[in-house]
Amino acid sequence: MTLAISLNKISFTVLQSYMFQNNSEKFIVLYDKRRIGLNGIKTNNNNVKYIKINRLVIIIFALLSLIGKVDKLFIPHHILGRIGNIIRFFAKEVHYIDDGMDTLRNRPKNFDLSKYDENSIYYTFKEYKYFGKWLQNKKIEQVATIKDLVEDKPAYQIDDGFLVVESPGLSIESIEQKNKKMYLFQHPSPLKQIKWERDFELIDSKKYSVENTILNMTKGEIYIGETMSLIISIYCGLSNDVKIVCQLNSLSNLSNVKKLVSEHKNLEIVDTS
Repeated sequence: MTLAISLNKISFTVLQSYMFQNNSEKFIVLYDKRRIGLNGIKTNNNNVKYIKINRLVIIIFALLSLIGKVDKLFIPHHILGRIGNIIRFFAKEVHYIDDGMDTLRNRPKNFDLSKYDENSIYYTFKEYKYFGKWLQNKKIEQVATIKDLVEDKPAYQIDDGFLVVESPGLSIESIEQKNKKMYLFQHPSPLKQIKWERDFELIDSKKYSVENTILNMTKGEIYIGETMSLIISIYCGLSNDVKIVCQLNSLSNLSNVKKLVSEHKNLEIVDTS
């Protein structure tokens, strides 16, 4: 069998593109229902079966892998838990579907390179010109488009305002109270949300798209950290009249992001490490 494990919308988008281009191949897709919706997906496709991930499901497929039933496995990275890594260990082939920022990092956060097979293929986005140093000499196939990552949710209307997108690298001290109206997209994880002493209007990310809000702005200022929302927005067409300050930790590990940002005159990069 061909088995795929997808844990967020990024890897799911890459996987969908691969499956579309290889539509004769039969798949079983295990997906995280908290982060991935099947709206608009043809779930009655005879060649693809979608199963929500839970502990029992992972155990069942781990047992199947032990008896040699997993011929080909697609995974986003090596952070799969003890049982999930049993599937990876016993699968006959292992390939990877881009999961986010690790593609651009020189040192990945979610991979153990000693476990990366030289025959594995890394599937990613067509737009990328730069890749992390760890992907040098790896087999890469660019099958998906970044524009497909823009959420099917409306933009929040901001007219000449100040927008903050909570993300790693953001420096609280550098963001002062502004005279213009201030807006905030909080980090989706409550554990990573910042306690601000600023007067923000909170934007509900369940109702409004971060990327569409950024792309819809024609005036104002944006502070953003290490997040795919930055990468998506850059590739999908930012307004030259909006100033964007990209605050990043460990800039040496994100040299590819620095290259990408430097190609846009209205983007400023700040090292907050």
